[in-house]
Amino acid sequence: MMQKIHTRSKKRLEVTDQYMMGPSILVAPVFTGQKERKVVLPIGNWFNFYNGEYAGNGETITIKTKLEEIPLFVKDEELFLC
Repeated sequence: MMQKIHTRSKKRLEVTDQYMMGPSILVAPVFTGQKERKVVLPIGNWFNFYNGEYAGNGETITIKTKLEEIPLFVKDEELFLC
């Protein structure tokens, strides 16, 4: 699924390997053997779902990946931890 994401650079990027679950959860799947991946964060303060660490705001980040933990990011006003 392709989505257009607004970034801080005022560019709209077309992204095909991540998706939004509603307005506040970003999912960035990983594949077998993948050790890291790039994630395009929309405008807004985004945090790692699992540990609450700040991830960024409207930028492209590179993260380390684990198959047992699908990268999830939550927007600041929706932050919650399990």
